[in-house]
Amino acid sequence: MKIEFINSYNEKEKIKKFIDSFQEIDSAFLPKNFSTDKSNKGNIVNILNDENGRFYQKNAGFVIVYTELNKFVACGGYFPFILDKKIGSILLSRFFIRKEWRANKINITDDYFVSTILEKKPILGNWLWMTFNKDREILYNAFLRQDQKKSPILNSSIWPSFFTKFYCIGQREIFNTTQYVVESKNFLNI
Repeated sequence: MKIEFINSYNEKEKIKKFIDSFQEIDSAFLPKNFSTDKSNKGNIVNILNDENGRFYQKNAGFVIVYTELNKFVACGGYFPFILDKKIGSILLSRFFIRKEWRANKINITDDYFVSTILEKKPILGNWLWMTFNKDREILYNAFLRQDQKKSPILNSSIWPSFFTKFYCIGQREIFNTTQYVVESKNFLNI
């Protein structure tokens, strides 16, 4: 699997290649924040083409793009953030795995994403968050069921093993969007 980083607004060629790579995917399977709609400020295209975009803050964030045989497989971002006066980092921002790679023998999130971030740089702050828009509420609900001890689904092999370290903290306003948030102490810099 080939891994590329988008670290800067100035990496126009990488950004264009990334955007082109997910355009081949049936739009019915793409989250709305992966559209090329210029009016949606929260979509990944607009974020990457904004020199002040969240992935470029303080030169600490980035987007990781995975490809296999020049085809898009997955992507996800990381950036430092302050939430509820706590300094931490948001993981798996704009995370997306191509449908045919989900529940594959290779767990992209465990086997690639987290280890790639750790090789790149230390995670900032004492806290880690993952956020979910309304269209991904079903994922947040999986964490909620785990918190309430109603379902051990996050312990299954199809989910990244580190998901069990997170707990629900409810909805928060992040980049002008109400999102569901799960939180964990920063276990990545240990």
